[in-house]
Amino acid sequence: MKNILNKFNDFWFQAMPPERLAMLRIATGFFSLWYLVDRYKMMMDIVKIPDDLFEPVGLASLMTSPMPAEWFQGLLLVTIALNLMYILGFKF
Repeated sequence: MKNILNKFNDFWFQAMPPERLAMLRIATGFFSLWYLVDRYKMMMDIVKIPDDLFEPVGLASLMTSPMPAEWFQGLLLVTIALNLMYILGFKF
């Protein structure tokens, strides 16, 4: 049994150069950056809908009113900035 676990471990958790992990970080970072920037206008349009249409579900049901559009825009811009730092490997 131990031999099977060792083979499994060697196959799935083999040592690899850090450049592979960096390429994965860069690829996922660019995808999420594209996703956020491409949908920026759509998200800002959604957050500006009238308050009487606010029907929260899940954890959002703890909110009594929708988040102000300025807060949402600020959080979205901070998310994009943090995404850029992720792509560049800030503090890595």
